[in-house]
Amino acid sequence: MPTWDLGEVIKNHVYVRQIYSATKKEGGDCLFSSEELHGKLACIYNRLGVEPMSEHELNVVVKLPRNPNPILRDWWHPTTIKKTNEQPLVIRLDRLVGCLRNEAVLATKTWINRFETKPGDEVIISPCVPAPDLNYNVR
Repeated sequence: MPTWDLGEVIKNHVYVRQIYSATKKEGGDCLFSSEELHGKLACIYNRLGVEPMSEHELNVVVKLPRNPNPILRDWWHPTTIKKTNEQPLVIRLDRLVGCLRNEAVLATKTWINRFETKPGDEVIISPCVPAPDLNYNVR
């Protein structure tokens, strides 16, 4: 039976997104992602045999590479990412290519305040898989 190298899996599934404010007031301290990104993360958890929090929520870790606070910039921090049917897109114009659409994630006001971020900042999102939860005999 094949086994999964957790380090390799996580290294190959790190997502960089820009952060923008969510319009939703409820949700608490979390990020909202498109169904596509949420599905990619859920697939990793499924392959590793880890039970997600719920169908719409996942535990992830985030790093903020350009944050002025070194504690927030240099370390991974646990957070919750929830699925939304909003399509968080950033559209920018490039002289050569034209219109570029980049997927973003949305953050609640509580999350933005906690991580000292502002709209347009980049966040690195990675699966959060506690070692005791792993089932290494997954196909």
